[in-house]
Amino acid sequence: MANGFDARLQTQFINTLWWHNNPYLLYKMVKLKINMNYEEAYNKALKVKWKVEPCFSGEECWCRLIVPDEPINYGPDNLEEVYIVSSASINRKMAEYIVNIHNQFINNEK
Repeated sequence: MANGFDARLQTQFINTLWWHNNPYLLYKMVKLKINMNYEEAYNKALKVKWKVEPCFSGEECWCRLIVPDEPINYGPDNLEEVYIVSSASINRKMAEYIVNIHNQFINNEK
């Protein structure tokens, strides 16, 4: 068994998706198979753009999160999500400043 799927059933499932011409579902299946570890996820996060989001308390809270533009999950079940800066760590102005510098660096790398 690999990632909770019998290999034969997994192949059959991928073939079924292919014949039903649904590349999105095929992509999702392949993506779910590849579980990154902590180090791989954070290395990937350094190479993508970031954004500022309100914390879980909402817009009225003083703090902000810095997260990758698109979620990066890792761990055995892909349930852990990368946060560059988590809540109660940085204010909005400083978060926006850091994100702007990082994103400019990413743009210059391309």
